[in-house]
Amino acid sequence: MKKLNIPVGISDFAKIRDRKYYYVDKTKLISDLLEEETAEVTLITRPRRFGKTMAMSMLSHFFDIRKDSKAMFQGLKIAENTELCDEWMNQWPVLFLSFRRVDGLNFQILSLAMRKQPVMTAKRRASLSFSACKMPFITSSISS
Repeated sequence: MKKLNIPVGISDFAKIRDRKYYYVDKTKLISDLLEEETAEVTLITRPRRFGKTMAMSMLSHFFDIRKDSKAMFQGLKIAENTELCDEWMNQWPVLFLSFRRVDGLNFQILSLAMRKQPVMTAKRRASLSFSACKMPFITSSISS
């Protein structure tokens, strides 16, 4: 029997694909979000440890204009929709905010940590220029 390489505690989509971890294809979420007429904002709620950050990582890798993700999505459901991939894949600036590791013993500490996260993300992505890009696609993930 083949041993499954299960990615316990790993929520980075690229790492899961690169290291060939066992992965249940959830890329249909991308086409569902793009093809369905939705509200201006899409709220994705799930219980703890249900893959919210991993799903946001997948969305980030799919849309991010600074990446070339074609090979990463090869063999997955979304790659079958070549028209959608040509139009949307790696065409948008993305800011990926994850509050996965934000923790606090009281409200003040938690509030400070949550305010720091967007600033730290912006500093890491200071090179991202929106001037030559379409409107930004911004994702965030909150886990407790």
